[in-house]
Amino acid sequence: MRCRKILPRRQSGPLDAWIDTTIESNIIPVMRFARTLHRDIDAVRKAIELPWSNGQAEGQVNRLKALKRAMYSRTRTVAGENAAVPPHGLTQNQLRGNATAGHCSFVKSCDIDPRLWLKGLHAYMWQGMTNRHPSDEHEAHEAGAPLFLWVLIGVLAVIEIALSLSEAGYLGSFNWRWSAFAMGAFWQPLFSDAVAELYPGQKLLMFVSYAFLHGSLVHLAINSVILLALGKVAANRIGAVRTLLLLLLSAVGGGLAFGLLSSSNGPMIGASGAVFGLLGLWQAWDYQMRKVTGLPLRPVVLAILGLIAANLVFFVILDGGLAWEAHFGGWLVGWLSARHLTAFKARDEHSRERRN
Repeated sequence: MRCRKILPRRQSGPLDAWIDTTIESNIIPVMRFARTLHRDIDAVRKAIELPWSNGQAEGQVNRLKALKRAMYSRTRTVAGENAAVPPHGLTQNQLRGNATAGHCSFVKSCDIDPRLWLKGLHAYMWQGMTNRHPSDEHEAHEAGAPLFLWVLIGVLAVIEIALSLSEAGYLGSFNWRWSAFAMGAFWQPLFSDAVAELYPGQKLLMFVSYAFLHGSLVHLAINSVILLALGKVAANRIGAVRTLLLLLLSAVGGGLAFGLLSSSNGPMIGASGAVFGLLGLWQAWDYQMRKVTGLPLRPVVLAILGLIAANLVFFVILDGGLAWEAHFGGWLVGWLSARHLTAFKARDEHSRERRN
């Protein structure tokens, strides 16, 4: 039984099975929530089954916390006023709560229905992913991407600017771009042993080197924007090292898929294989979260279909010049890596909790 069905029916029997399943899901924010419920399982059961509630007291506590955060500018404010607006669409009355029977204490406000409770669960999961309070969401968006992402994009930018200046005749005595493509791009004929290597190890190195080359500054800009946006989300949840590992594996997966599925004789370049790895990771997390919480899976399916449609459109516009095979390979690596990367992170956090 889904968690959201437990509260309205006031049946705590299925709660243990849901907690066990959730703890094994390897979705860190939901696992934390389930472990918290498990530590105080007797109180949680009574809160579900008994008609009494401490919602009034908890509501007043939440109200005081909201006012405290307002003093430190940690909540949104109404334009032109100093009144604090509770995050996630809850009204002040809902934060205060009242002594209406039939609502449980761990919902934190006795007059919040299960749909608002699920919205609070989303806020809790966001806090677990970013290590910030949900009321700091606007601050998190302003914080910017991690330094390692800027360094990575800086390297890509230096390479592309140098190649663009050389192509325009401002740098060097000849056009460096095609020399760089010959040495670093991914070549399907080289993958299939139809041509020989230009230097030892090129056949292996091109699985990574192609991601550092782009066709133009516009090509680089598109990949960089997506890399910053999704890379920030991934780094907040799994850390910088695992994010870089994912980008590396996605680039390799994109090259492998291109080598196996494409028959093109031209060079394949761009960081879009790695970028699609982040897209696959993000969509896999969304799918896992929705599956565990019982939310509809339709938005995830529509997002995946949207990616497919976008690739088809650009493939036609570019007259077959889009390496959709690399996109698919990178996305598949990201999707398949989501559970494992989160599991590694969960084990690390569990080890730290035991040490503490």
